Amino acid sequence: ERTGLRARSHSGHLLATVDEVLAEAEVPLSGLQGIAVTLGPGSFTGIRIGLAVAKGLAMALNLPMAGVGTLEILARQAARALPVWAALDARRGEVYTARFVSQGGCPVQDGPALALAPEEWLGGIGEESLFVGDWVLAHEDAIRARLGDLARFAPAEVHRIRARTLADRALELFRAGRASLPGEILPFYVRPPDAKLPGGSLAG
Repeated sequence: ERTGLRARSHSGHLLATVDEVLAEAEVPLSGLQGIAVTLGPGSFTGIRIGLAVAKGLAMALNLPMAGVGTLEILARQAARALPVWAALDARRGEVYTARFVSQGGCPVQDGPALALAPEEWLGGIGEESLFVGDWVLAHEDAIRARLGDLARFAPAEVHRIRARTLADRALELFRAGRASLPGEILPFYVRPPDAKLPGGSLAG
């Protein structure tokens, strides 16, 4: 596993990182049995690059795929008996967020993922909840000021998406017979991409 923030785009290091991780694990490409990828929400460019690389590997190696939402991954990392709000920085003064509740010890999304202004999002929360995500990590004081004792926070080490959590969830899907073909794996942006092609049509 490799976890961290890089200044360069995914396109500049992703395939090299795949090679590094496989070499460290002593697993050749031919030894893989499935490909897992995050679907979003998140950086539009990052999602597209990640999906392109994952689909390319799956098609070249004739492997099944599993796609998992980024907010679900965060909720799994923070899973508790309390309702969990996963939140990522959506830029443009908004947050990507969704509420998860525990069912059988696993977080299940309860309601749609949304892109909202933080004030609107927090203003609608009236129950004790656990918060996780990069936006939460950067704005814990603002959440606490707005919600007081209703706000609980996941440990600092789980606020960023871990590849291991994605892999664990993908393995569950594979074992349950819920693998997907590359053409069935689609990005989940929540809101339309910012970039537009000439003529006004949306990119991505």
